[in-house]
Amino acid sequence: MKKILLLITSFVFLTFGANAGVNVGVSGMILDIDTDGTETLKQNNVKASTTVHEEVAVPEIFIEMVNDGGIAVGLAIIPGEAELGSRSTSRTDKLTSGSSTVTQKAQAEISGHLTLYAIVPVMDIMNGGVYLKGGVGSVDVETNETLGTGAKYGNQSVDFVTAGVGYQKDVAVGFVRAEVGHTSYDKVSLKSTSSDAVSDIRGDISHTHGKISVGKSF
Repeated sequence: MKKILLLITSFVFLTFGANAGVNVGVSGMILDIDTDGTETLKQNNVKASTTVHEEVAVPEIFIEMVNDGGIAVGLAIIPGEAELGSRSTSRTDKLTSGSSTVTQKAQAEISGHLTLYAIVPVMDIMNGGVYLKGGVGSVDVETNETLGTGAKYGNQSVDFVTAGVGYQKDVAVGFVRAEVGHTSYDKVSLKSTSSDAVSDIRGDISHTHGKISVGKSF
C-alpha cells in the first residue's frame, strides 16, 4: 500500500504541474485512540476481549501541491511511534502437555504512518477559510509482547481512511490551521507462533484527532 501511495502522490504532483503552489509544514496532534481486541485460543475456542483507550501527542510533517482554486493534495508522515496500549494478565492455557497458568504481557505500537489526502476549501469566514479533508493511508502495527506461553505475534501493515474539517488562516510567516477529524483502520488479524497454545488476535483501531498546523507557501 505504501508504494502505491507514493506512486499516486508522484503522479498527482506531476499532474498539478509547475504552476501549482507548494505548501510545507509541521503539525502537532492529539490522538484519542480506541483499540478493541479479541484473542481466540484455537485449542478450546476460548475468547478474551479487551478495550484499550489511549491519548497520545504526536508530530506530523507534510508537503502539499495547491492549484489556483485552493484545492490541495498532500502527503503527511508521522515520524516515530505511538502506543496503542498495553495489558498484563494471568490466565490458564490448555497446552498439549497439560494446563499452565502464565502471565501475558502485550503491547502494540503504530509506526510508519503515511497519509495521502486532499483538502477542499468550502467557505470563507473571518479572513480565513473552512475546508474539508479526506484521505487514505497505511501504517505498520508492531506487537511487543512477553507471553508466558512462549507465543509470539508478528507485525502487520494496515490501511486506513480519514476525514476531517478545519480552518486555515494566513499569517505573516505563512499559514496556520486548526483541524478535527476521525480515522478508521482496517481490521488487524494476527496469529501466534512458537507455542502449543496457538491463538488468533483480531483488533479494531480508530482514533479522533485534534491538530494544529503551521506551514509556509512557496
